Amino acid sequence: MASVRAGWTLLLLLGVAFQFLGSGAGDRMPGQDSPRTGPRLTHVCIITNNIERLRTFYREVLEAEPHSYSNDYAEFPTESGTLALFSLAAHNGLAPGSARPAANASVILEFQVRDVDGEYARSLKHSIEWVKPPTTQPWGNRSIYFRDPDGNLVNLYSRVGPQPGLAARPAATLQQPRAAEDVPVCRKA
Repeated sequence: MASVRAGWTLLLLLGVAFQFLGSGAGDRMPGQDSPRTGPRLTHVCIITNNIERLRTFYREVLEAEPHSYSNDYAEFPTESGTLALFSLAAHNGLAPGSARPAANASVILEFQVRDVDGEYARSLKHSIEWVKPPTTQPWGNRSIYFRDPDGNLVNLYSRVGPQPGLAARPAATLQQPRAAEDVPVCRKA
């Protein structure tokens, strides 16, 4: 992990865009029967010293082409929101000193996928620092955890349904992830 983050300072900065709507038919969120009443999280923005490295990484992981508006900014639209990448240099032009790249230790980027085991198999060919192999959580998510090149924690998960008996057991008996030294660290040659 230290080798992945050596020399890098990246902060995961939540870029939250709020849209306040009145009432009416056009004010409903997809899947809602009634108008939305509060803010809507639309973007998560990672401020980075190396936008090209993150653009390449997320292009491979998400299997999506980013919308690149400049060399300093790119977006990966998803069904429910947008992952944005923004260079520290450009960000400092707007809000000097407000971001510290690579300082994130408390936010997880979570993406729901159709088949997490298939994503894990596909991802083994990429240079990824694995945190947790495919594991079924008591609440019904099957997840893999890994870090992006700047050290941000990423969770890909699929809903598989609650696991009978797991939620009622003491935490010590739940399926535990393997120790970090036992999780494969795959690097491109």
